[in-house]
Amino acid sequence: MKKILLYISVAIFMILGCAEKKSVLLDDNKNVANRSLIKGFDIKKDDKKYEMNIKVNDPKDLSVYYGKNPYSLTIMLPEADVDADAMKFTFKDDLVDRFSILPKQDQVVITLTLKDDVDYSYSINNDGVLVKFKIDKADVKNVLKSSNWLENVEILNVKQATFISDLENLSNNSEVYLTLLTDGTTKIDYGFINADNIYVDFYDVKMLGDKTVYPGMGIVKEIKVVTSLFPQKVRLILSLAKPIDINVGFKEGKFIVSSNKEKLADSVLFINKIDSRVVGKVQGISLSAGGKLRYEKKVIDGNLVLLFEENVRFAREVSPINFYDGTPIKYVKVGKVMGKPAVVFVPNGDVYSKVEDDKGSVIVYSSSEQFTKTVDAKKDVGAKGKVEASELISLSIKDMDVKEAIKLIYYGRNKNIIFGKEVQGKTSIFVKDVHYKTALAAIYRENNLVEVEEDNVVWVISKSRQDEILAEKNKLMKIAEEEKKTEPLFTEIIPVNYYKASDFDAVVKGVLSPRGKVQVESKSNSFVVTDTKDSIAKVKNVLKEVDKPTPQVTIEARVVEVSDSSDLAYGIKWGANTNINKTSINFPHSIGINGGAGGYMVNLPVGAPTGALALTLGNISNTFNIDMAISAMESRNKAKTISSPKITTLDNQEAEIKSGGKAIIVPSGDNTQSQTIDVGIKLKVKPHITANNMIFMEIEVEKSSLGAVSGTNAETLEKKAKTQVLLANGETTVIGGIYEDEQNEIKNEVPGLSKIPFLGWLFRNNTEKRAKKELLVFITPRIQNK
Repeated sequence: MKKILLYISVAIFMILGCAEKKSVLLDDNKNVANRSLIKGFDIKKDDKKYEMNIKVNDPKDLSVYYGKNPYSLTIMLPEADVDADAMKFTFKDDLVDRFSILPKQDQVVITLTLKDDVDYSYSINNDGVLVKFKIDKADVKNVLKSSNWLENVEILNVKQATFISDLENLSNNSEVYLTLLTDGTTKIDYGFINADNIYVDFYDVKMLGDKTVYPGMGIVKEIKVVTSLFPQKVRLILSLAKPIDINVGFKEGKFIVSSNKEKLADSVLFINKIDSRVVGKVQGISLSAGGKLRYEKKVIDGNLVLLFEENVRFAREVSPINFYDGTPIKYVKVGKVMGKPAVVFVPNGDVYSKVEDDKGSVIVYSSSEQFTKTVDAKKDVGAKGKVEASELISLSIKDMDVKEAIKLIYYGRNKNIIFGKEVQGKTSIFVKDVHYKTALAAIYRENNLVEVEEDNVVWVISKSRQDEILAEKNKLMKIAEEEKKTEPLFTEIIPVNYYKASDFDAVVKGVLSPRGKVQVESKSNSFVVTDTKDSIAKVKNVLKEVDKPTPQVTIEARVVEVSDSSDLAYGIKWGANTNINKTSINFPHSIGINGGAGGYMVNLPVGAPTGALALTLGNISNTFNIDMAISAMESRNKAKTISSPKITTLDNQEAEIKSGGKAIIVPSGDNTQSQTIDVGIKLKVKPHITANNMIFMEIEVEKSSLGAVSGTNAETLEKKAKTQVLLANGETTVIGGIYEDEQNEIKNEVPGLSKIPFLGWLFRNNTEKRAKKELLVFITPRIQNK
């Protein structure tokens, strides 16, 4: 009884524990606050239209992929978790075969496995993510029937060729006639190499057997066979006795190369497949053909129509209609127009298109923007690698050879691709505006492939082969390590030329093998190294890189000091005397009025005048006289001092240039010492040579001069400029701004009287002094040894 009660208690505890768990996918280690939570799903069906609502709060950037083998719709929600109740959701009907939810650490993957081909769209709204899909077969029929001028055309059951099994030369002296046995049709290009040689390229096939030269016959002197891997093709080089045009046709499983058009009358020319690629705003739709397509362009009901000759057929990889989403061309239809094979390009609104031939293909470039000379559509899609292509691509391919799909994605990206012999299979991919690396990763993941890039070569191999290569490398490394343990040791003295050997002690020890030893010989400034030959060679290589002479920099300076001074002074002196010998009173009985020394009442002349004017006035009785003298002086002084010091210093070491002297001040009084003051110009420069041979300099310019000197003190006047510059070798920089502008005005006046309006100038003199000085320093660094 106790055991039964115990079992019941445990069961109740487990049930309660499960009931408390809100989400089976929430991880305590995750930052739940930043993750989305899927709370549920809802799928509604109306006839053949479906709406699936994914109830999720704050959905991050999601990705939607569509597959066709089998048909599937995959929605990837990054940084999301799934509620426990939502995990129980399931759905299945006559279209949806299976609904699955796969929670991962970094995302949740929702997959609908479908029984038929659908057209889909998706959007993000307030409730979460809304995915709409519907069976598009009915739409295809409607589109095909919507154009009464477009008739249906038969799609022949001829596959893409993979090999050429036999070549037969039946040429005569007047015409070329070759037959090549293949297992299907393929893209072909041909033309003249020169007047004596013609090439015929068969793309995406191999030549069975190892024969590379076929004997000549008739007008064909010799046939060479050349194969290449990227792009994969077989090239025939026909050496001719005389120049002649050729054409190519397909008949009864054989390609016919002939210069006689009558022998090609009942042959056909296949359009093998239609591919679309979008780069930027330009869509390129390629029609791959088994020869040179001749076509006529027409515009019917706003659609671009290419009309081909009556011998053109469509191979089985060409779909009757190809839909594209959000591109300039909405869909492409094949059929017959006016009894001729045709391809119809239906635009998505107003579209500009252009048609070009390109090595066995006809490419239709379309864009919503008009093509101009500066925007070439062919270059925009990365043709021949002339212009770097956009990182985003859109692809719509079905059951394509996996190697061809990889080459298509890499087209125009300047990469050389080599495939392992084990790489094979088919792939389908329908993506829009995804990074090309993302598309490649999806193909690699589905086909168990990996990519190894070395220099500019991309190796595509299987994962199993990569494991074999890594295992072989590890094996060889272990063998090499074992061999090193028994390798003989050698001793060698390695000198150090430009530094102390002890400076590189740690560097040398870092490259020695576990058996190696090193000693520093200070007298000869060298290392004594005992180790294997390879390790000693490594030590030498390392020392060769670090033991280099320190580069030197020569600093050429040109110091220019410009001064401009001017003095302007004017003064006056005047006096009056009166002499009255007698008056009518006893006191004063006589009166005499005179100036001071020299007889001048106002004596304010200019010292060392450069000009003067004197005037004397008196009465007839000589009892009253006036003397006046006006003096003036003006001087200008311009000077320019230039010095060109030069100094050489090591990289990253400060150099100092000084131009000037010392002022010795001897104070008055007893028991005092003289004072020495540096005056002049001081220039400090610290250069550093960068990796690209530019010169980075820290510059400081200082100018000092003697200022006021008193009985016991003296002061200096200093001006500094400090900067950092980056110059090319031999380039010059200038430092200015050390500028002085001094103005002085000195007045000597007779108190009070000098303020009298209009007459005040008679009682004063003026002296104006102005001085301007500017210091310019031109610095040119030059690297002496690199």
